[in-house]
Amino acid sequence: MQESQYIYKYAQKINEWLKDNSHVNFTFKAAHSNFYLKEEISNFETDISLITDENIINNGLNNVPLSRDRLVLVTNQKLRSFQLSDLEKSTLLVTEKGCSYREQMEKLLYKNNINPMQILEFIGIESLKLYIKNFGGIALLPEFTISKELISENLFILPFEYEFPDLKTNILYNTNTKKSSIDSFINYVFNL
Repeated sequence: MQESQYIYKYAQKINEWLKDNSHVNFTFKAAHSNFYLKEEISNFETDISLITDENIINNGLNNVPLSRDRLVLVTNQKLRSFQLSDLEKSTLLVTEKGCSYREQMEKLLYKNNINPMQILEFIGIESLKLYIKNFGGIALLPEFTISKELISENLFILPFEYEFPDLKTNILYNTNTKKSSIDSFINYVFNL
């Protein structure tokens, strides 16, 4: 699962479940290749994965839609207007390569032949948010990751006409698993 999903959506429920299931070992890892994730799940090397921005169909694997999240362009100043061409004189803040919302931003830039003045890449969303709040720039982020900053007016959604596609997240797991804790985990954490 992506770091942002763990931090902002599922940490509390996962930690509650782990307290009641102390026999379970857990490894959180980010992976940006859906092909390798499908292989790992098919081979029982990975039990569950949250795939973002992909609809995956694979025999033997269960693919359950989990959420749809809005992507928004944000900055640390309230602006009255913002045009696509304004990105050329802006500092763009992005997460690591392979991140689904970074890919959406890259598609927009490529399609419109836009080259931002500067691009700063961050390994995590928290460091990116700290930078944008303190020093400025523009970032494309899932709205759920910045809801508190929007309320406190530390960040603002840019008035931008372009609508990014919703960020879709699906749970992917192997239905042939022998681990009884998989269903328990999925039912408790994701309410399925």
